[in-house]
Order: sequence, then C-alpha cells, then structure tokens
Amino acid sequence: MKKFDVILFDADDTLFDFQKSEKYNLKKTFDDFDVEYNEQIEGEYNKINKALWEEYNKGNISKEYLKSIRFKQLFDIYGIKENSDNFNEAYLTNLSENSYLMDEAEEVCEILSKEFKLAIVTNAISSVAHRKIEKSGISTYISYIFVSDDIGFQKPDTRFFDYVFNKLNSFSKDRMIIVGDSLTSDIQGGVNSGLKTCWFNQFNKENKTEIKPTYEIRSLKEIISILEE
Repeated sequence: MKKFDVILFDADDTLFDFQKSEKYNLKKTFDDFDVEYNEQIEGEYNKINKALWEEYNKGNISKEYLKSIRFKQLFDIYGIKENSDNFNEAYLTNLSENSYLMDEAEEVCEILSKEFKLAIVTNAISSVAHRKIEKSGISTYISYIFVSDDIGFQKPDTRFFDYVFNKLNSFSKDRMIIVGDSLTSDIQGGVNSGLKTCWFNQFNKENKTEIKPTYEIRSLKEIISILEE
C-alpha cells in the first residue's frame, strides 16, 4: 500500500533548471536592449540576486522591492543607463517564455502522475511561474499550482503550507511529501508544517544545517523508489 497521495514539488532547481534558464534569459535580455554583456556582469548579477532572494525568503524584503532593486544595483555598478524597471519586466517576460526542465523531470512526472496527485509549491513570481509551467512538458501531469505571490506568504512560512492544506483538504497532510532542493525553504517549511520531506541534493552538498530531511536523493528518478517502498 502506498504511503503518500500527494507529492509537493518545488519548481526552480527541482523540476525546472533555473540556472540554465537564468543564464540564457539574462543574456537574451541584455541583447534585446543592445547592452554589453559579459561573464563579469553575469557574476555580479547572480551575487546581487541571490542575496536579495535570501532576504526575501527570510521575510526581510518584499517581492516588489526585490524586482525593483536588483537591476538598479547592477546598473549603478557598471554605469548602465537603461531603465531598470523596464529591463526587469523584459527579463521576467523572457523567463516565462524560455524555461528548461531538469533532466528526468518530465519522465518522473509522467510516471508519478499515474498514482499520485502532483502539485508545485514555489516562491517564484506569479506571472513567470504560471506561464512557464503552462508552456512546459509537465503541465498535463500537475494537478495543483501554489505560488507565494498568489498566497501572500512564502516557504518556509507555515501559513503558506496552511493555505496548501486547506486547498487540498480532501487529502491528509500525513500522506503528503515535499520534494525540493532548498533546505531552508522547502525542507524547513515541510518540517515546520509536519510533512515528510525529500531533499533533492543533485550536487551532493554537505548539509551543514540542523535541518534533517526525511529522505535525500541525488537524481529525480530516485524519488520513485522512495515512494514505492
């Protein structure tokens, strides 16, 4: 008898290859605006963006502030004269239209959707998240999509998960599991909310935190054997 009814998947860097998508669409947006782009600018943007997302996930800044400031900070460093708000909007449009799935994601979702309800739980920007899922090869396998922008709270906040549980009230949370790459967002959120958790640790990182996932996998396909135990 199966142990779970619902699998809650994180989106970026779990089902979607966000690193590949970010790299492609960042360059595309610079090209669209005819602005010089190089690895140094890419590295600086990644540093700025990562720091801002960490602050957002801690609840210290809003999503709107994050979107409005990241390219402004970058442009100030390099003396780029473009309007940072317009640039950010173009970048988000490109992200929503050009996304890449992780290896095995489509195959795993197809297999699991035959026995489980699949949901996506993400802290992404709403317009980007919905559009890229809709355009992806996994959209037909996903029964539910939960985006922090739509809910008003983000992982690991228990209020995010309370919203999810309320929408999935025909299922017991004891029969749900969350799968994600982030210990501090996905796994901590699952632990805080009483869920079983599965850390997708594709790069074999050392867990230097006190956060203890129920399971740990290196490839998405490994989740299949865990669910069949």
